[in-house]
Amino acid sequence: MLEIDPDGVVDHLRAGELSDQVDRINGAIDGIENHDEVDRRDTYGRITFRHVAYRYYFTEAVAAYLH
Repeated sequence: MLEIDPDGVVDHLRAGELSDQVDRINGAIDGIENHDEVDRRDTYGRITFRHVAYRYYFTEAVAAYLH
């Protein structure tokens, strides 16, 4: 359970390193899902972060061909 002021929830969840953010967000979701008195929608769930995709660039020859 988050023991912070409701106005500070977003700042708390976004603070720190990415791994800390993931742990706090998923901890909050666990708390919501395990609490019987919390009303929740079915449109959300655990957050998973994917690795950034590889980035590819056209060579100068391909860029010239496309133009």
